[in-house]
Amino acid sequence: MSSAAYFLSIEFQQTGYLVYRFYKASYGNLPGAPVPIRLSEFLPDTQEIGHDVVVNRVGWEQALESNKQAFATEFVQRSRFVSAYPTSMSSEQFADALFANAGVTPSASDRSAVINEFSFSATTNDVAARARALRRVAENSTLRSTGIQSRLCFDAVLRLSAKEPERCAGGWIELRRLQLLAQ
Repeated sequence: MSSAAYFLSIEFQQTGYLVYRFYKASYGNLPGAPVPIRLSEFLPDTQEIGHDVVVNRVGWEQALESNKQAFATEFVQRSRFVSAYPTSMSSEQFADALFANAGVTPSASDRSAVINEFSFSATTNDVAARARALRRVAENSTLRSTGIQSRLCFDAVLRLSAKEPERCAGGWIELRRLQLLAQ
């Protein structure tokens, strides 16, 4: 499968690119780099969502959905996420922060859908609601359709890190340089 075809595949769109968008929505951009994600985080997270999923095998859609739900629930309980999004935040603050980090101006209905995951609670301490809300932002159509160039650069960095890991020193994937090269 060529690189371009891989980016269009169900496997990438529903696993690796979803992980990418989880991090984008959760943490936004680092100065000079499109997404704060370590290769050591990206690979196992992608494998977690894709575990036992073989497209077109009976039950693959349900396995993928179960994996996504489990991943989202686990992700919002990570210390990094909890530090960034204390449970004392209101649902409005939580939704607005995720959309701001994602670089998306949500429609009124998209914003309301994220906020309503908390059933009008005063706080965002419901883990399942936090997971559903994050997924809504990460799966937002505007976020999905933006960042094609960043995705291509991200793949190039992943391939580069496998061949020349010393060029990805420090664990942070430096995408800005590759974006400039891709222009």
